[in-house]
Amino acid sequence: MRIRAVYPAKNFILYVTYKENKVLKFDMSDIIENDSDFLELKKHPEIFVDVRLVNKKRSIGWRDNITLSGDIVEKNGTPVNLGYLEVYSNEFEELQRHYTEPIVKKALNNRYGSFIYFEEGEFKEFAEWLYGCYISNLDKDDNSADIAFLYKNMQDRMTWVRESEKNWIEFISPGAGDNMFSKDPYVEYLLRNDRFGDPQKMNEGDTIWWLDDIDKRGPRLFTFDLKEVFNFWSDYPDSLTPEQKAIFDKECPELAKLKYNG
Repeated sequence: MRIRAVYPAKNFILYVTYKENKVLKFDMSDIIENDSDFLELKKHPEIFVDVRLVNKKRSIGWRDNITLSGDIVEKNGTPVNLGYLEVYSNEFEELQRHYTEPIVKKALNNRYGSFIYFEEGEFKEFAEWLYGCYISNLDKDDNSADIAFLYKNMQDRMTWVRESEKNWIEFISPGAGDNMFSKDPYVEYLLRNDRFGDPQKMNEGDTIWWLDDIDKRGPRLFTFDLKEVFNFWSDYPDSLTPEQKAIFDKECPELAKLKYNG
């Protein structure tokens, strides 16, 4: 089964997500301790965070050709519900100022690399706390307004992988996108070489699907029909039909404004 994404956590834990929205928690500590193939991870645990998908997203790998078969994870992993949030360094600093809040303390203690992980219930509690800060500090002019802007920056990155949870979901279309194409040769190359994740929507009810950049750089790709893919920087607005442009301007006004102002 093809893996959608893999996230490293403390104590050699991996969270592995699949296209069917299934999430498995896999403890690698015994393998790293006893399997000579993983000796480099034992000697240099700091490289555990640099995990990636290999073998057409069917295996998990690190540098020096260290590879873990996805079949092992699927056979031995534990099903979990997983919430996660990628947080930038300046945002961690702002959260540290609120460390006395129990949910913030718990969240920061579950930080690994640039990610915070949440168990079921904790995710909703943290989201509601953050939203409450946003509402109560929105109109203030002093430093307390920083937490309000923190919410605005974070809300689109807060992800709950189970579609039953309606707080900032990543709306995944399982198996979608396998037949997508682009008229742009470079984008076509990216699509054919699995350089982008599955299409997802920013908000429930949107028409536009976005393709997650797994390298965290490069063009912003989107599609209206899970077939033809557009590059925001080179295709908007000239390559869009009037109907497509109207949809884009409605769903992504800030991006549209950025292009026109640029």
